Amino acid sequence: MEMSEETFKTYNLSDLDMKAAIFRPQRGSSGWSNYDAVRDLSSKILGERGKLQQPDLEASLIERTKFPETLIRGCLRLLTGAGYLEAKPKAEIYYFSLTARGRMTEAKSSYAASFAHETAMQAERIGQLVSHGPTVGSYREELLRELLQKHIPKRFHAATGFIFGRGKQLDIIIYDQIEYSPLFQAGNLVVVPEESVRAVIEVKSTLSTKTLREALVGLSAVKRHVYENEQPIFKGIFAYSLKGSVKGMVKTVKDFYQEQTLENMNETESIDQPWDVVDGICVLRRLLISVDFNEMETDVGQIYPAPFVAAVESSSLREFQAARFFDRLSRYLRYPFGGARLDATGLGTMFGDQLWASSVDLIHDGAWGSYLFDEFKDHAERFTEELEIYREWLEGSAWRLPQTGIRRRTE
Repeated sequence: MEMSEETFKTYNLSDLDMKAAIFRPQRGSSGWSNYDAVRDLSSKILGERGKLQQPDLEASLIERTKFPETLIRGCLRLLTGAGYLEAKPKAEIYYFSLTARGRMTEAKSSYAASFAHETAMQAERIGQLVSHGPTVGSYREELLRELLQKHIPKRFHAATGFIFGRGKQLDIIIYDQIEYSPLFQAGNLVVVPEESVRAVIEVKSTLSTKTLREALVGLSAVKRHVYENEQPIFKGIFAYSLKGSVKGMVKTVKDFYQEQTLENMNETESIDQPWDVVDGICVLRRLLISVDFNEMETDVGQIYPAPFVAAVESSSLREFQAARFFDRLSRYLRYPFGGARLDATGLGTMFGDQLWASSVDLIHDGAWGSYLFDEFKDHAERFTEELEIYREWLEGSAWRLPQTGIRRRTE
């Protein structure tokens, strides 16, 4: 349903009913974007000013958005009905202010967006002062590491270095510094035991299809099978600028996770467990890519989880990419690692109802892997259960053992 001026003429502040209160334009439509633009701006303006007369608030919104007055007025009515704004009459004029819900949403949204702003400002500053590429790249790695260290729980430490037994140096490793001591440490360069690692991040000054593939290969070097009561680690790619199209980036990720054959063995990475895929690919202020699974059905009625790659977009005017990236990371930073997460809300949830997936690309055209063969039915059932466990864990539940074919170490 598109949002139009006619839509708004059916509602006013005095008779806004429940249908109006829960009304949302069609996800991804221009009306949806317009509604959220008014929501963001009115929240920001009222968060700074406290309260405003209706004519003054409307005039400010019209000036910034260039939307017609009827569209602005309709959005304000809907936001009032939805509980974000409060409108009180005084001397025949309505005064708008944020409700308690609106103030909380504004505070959290501003805090979440500040991650991107803080990082971008410092990254741009070093780029203006120093032209030497490697120096800028190293500084940006350190900049992200320091930002993470400032916001992650004190139990964890963000460093650069190596996972013991793995040959590749990683840009950022986040490990549990309470339960484990580094096997080697010189400043922020560490060698840590594998079981201490909670997250690894590859950092790029500029993300292109070439550097994206390099980063994916680097992350695959730390891929580990999860056995019994172990849990997966966060794997992410963070960049400061983008070179290339969004569709090109999505295709690069899709091609990387194609099933391995003798011909493409060195160019792809198989998905053996649901957490083998990258958690997030973030380009500051520009791009956020995620890999997930969607339930699909074959022609013969078989249900299977289909992996797909998607670029995430938002109708919010705020910079959401870094907040969503850090929110996903925070879901892995809990103690005990397999325990329930006490605070299941995060930075990224502030933009939850303003996001949608674009440039979606299925990694496989149909059933894939063990879902193709009856003789691997147990493997398929185990993957499906592991995916359910993984999703519950990310949402805050404690880790639990799968009941279908528990993976056990053989060494």
